[in-house]
This record gives sequence, C-alpha cells and structure tokens, in this order.
Amino acid sequence: MVVRKLLDAMENRRKHRVPGNASSWIEERTGNKKRANPSVSYYYRWDSPKGRVSEYIRASQVTRVARLIVAERPALEILRVVVNGKRKLSAVSTELLGK
Repeated sequence: MVVRKLLDAMENRRKHRVPGNASSWIEERTGNKKRANPSVSYYYRWDSPKGRVSEYIRASQVTRVARLIVAERPALEILRVVVNGKRKLSAVSTELLGK
C-alpha cells in the first residue's frame, strides 16, 4: 500500500471552475518546419457546449489574451478581445457573441 503525502493529494486535485469561466488556452502552431525561420500562428481554444472551438489570435494580442486566461476571466470576455477588429469570425464565435 502506498501512502501519499497530504500535499501531493491537494496538488493533484482537479480545480473546478465557476460556470462561465471556461477552460481555455492558447495553442501555438508552427508552419513549414523545413524553412529556416518557420512561421508561428496562435489560436485561442476553449471548450464549449458545441465541442472544442478555436479562434485565430493576432500576434499583437497574444500577451493580452494570455493575461486574461491567467486571471480566469469568462470565456466570452476573452473571445470579445480576440475577435475585436476581425473581418471574418467562425460560425461558433458568431453564434456565441450574437453578431
């Protein structure tokens, strides 16, 4: 029988989020890796009732979105920041934001 420390048990416990504060993250995708300087694209990803959804983030907004994720802001608030100024939105983003 293995006895674990109380601290280990607390660190491994799943953190439950308040409804509306979705589990979200920034995904980094590398372009053609054979190039000397491959391009990197960033996507904001979150779990929604429709499944996992992603929305492209401009490089200038990555740090701002990362701060919002760390601060555990609601997913819709982060999504509004991501799509601000975009010409074309994904169908799920359009439905969620009601545009």
